[in-house]
Amino acid sequence: MENGKKRINLIDAIRGLAVVDMVLFHFVYDIFVIFLEQPRWPYTFPVPLWQRTICITFIFISGFSFCLAKSHMKQAVKLIGTGVLITLFTYFFMPSLVIYYGIIFFLGVAALITAGLHKILKGRFAVWGLLISLVLFVVFYSVSSGTLNLFFTQIQLPESLYSTSWLVFLGFPNEGFYSSDYFGVLPWIFMYFAGYFAYNILKDKISKISIFYLRIPFLEFFGRHSYIIYLVHQPTCFIVAGLAMGKLF
Repeated sequence: MENGKKRINLIDAIRGLAVVDMVLFHFVYDIFVIFLEQPRWPYTFPVPLWQRTICITFIFISGFSFCLAKSHMKQAVKLIGTGVLITLFTYFFMPSLVIYYGIIFFLGVAALITAGLHKILKGRFAVWGLLISLVLFVVFYSVSSGTLNLFFTQIQLPESLYSTSWLVFLGFPNEGFYSSDYFGVLPWIFMYFAGYFAYNILKDKISKISIFYLRIPFLEFFGRHSYIIYLVHQPTCFIVAGLAMGKLF
């Protein structure tokens, strides 16, 4: 990502690390869940922690990079459109792994929402924004399960929020909803906001901090091509895992 004329190599590298981790996760997922038929594997420790670490890193860095994009609207439309195409493709060709409201779709929606927020705040109140975003992420983290976390207690949300498909994209999945890659606006928008505010805290200091320009070419490559890699990695992982397990051809 570029800040002015100088590319921020560390951001590319961190995104690249998350992408490599994501590819590895989905490769192992295909082996255990699809080919070894172990559907409980994603819920065995430390797999959920591994998965959430990838998600948090990727979404935080995407929010951090928001202000570095040349056109927020173009970025949002591209990501939302891609998300819709992914849903259509998986619905017709991979129904058992269909994706509704996946991470690409979410990142497009997040960019659209943050564009509105940016017009109002213009990067101001960044420290408070970061702190509030992190707190709200924790509070809404279990919203898809019907509760809010108030640190020392939990609040049960009304069942009516989960009785309609219209609120699924917000983070309130109704009974019977399934998606192999699901990111509701809540709680993930707050992690995206956290990245956005983190950038605005550091934006005037980045050029003076040498670590931001540390070169890690291998990870930078994956970070700079994360969009394309995301699109092709799942079928690639499926084919490679199938061949490795002797279950294809």
